[in-house]
Amino acid sequence: MRDKLVKYFEDSHKKPTLLIDLMNMLIRHTAVNLHKINGAGNCIGGAEGTIQELLALIRKFRPKSVFVVQDAGHLRKSILLSNYKKNRKLQLKCKASEEIL
Repeated sequence: MRDKLVKYFEDSHKKPTLLIDLMNMLIRHTAVNLHKINGAGNCIGGAEGTIQELLALIRKFRPKSVFVVQDAGHLRKSILLSNYKKNRKLQLKCKASEEIL
């Protein structure tokens, strides 16, 4: 029994911890998957791509722990820094075509 416990703890230290920036991943996948639309006409490419990438990373690295984090977001940064992304124009438009629906 002792040998099994020692092996378990030795192996657990070899496995990485996976840290995921949720908003970064979601925005990237939304931007490249605007064509993925569900029956209600909503863009689902961001969520679908994020889940697929997260699962792929877990399969690739076999981490002992996975932490998915999201920062405080644009609003808090805008309050603290008045010029935060002031001149940035980001437009993501998702239009459902009749072919997809």
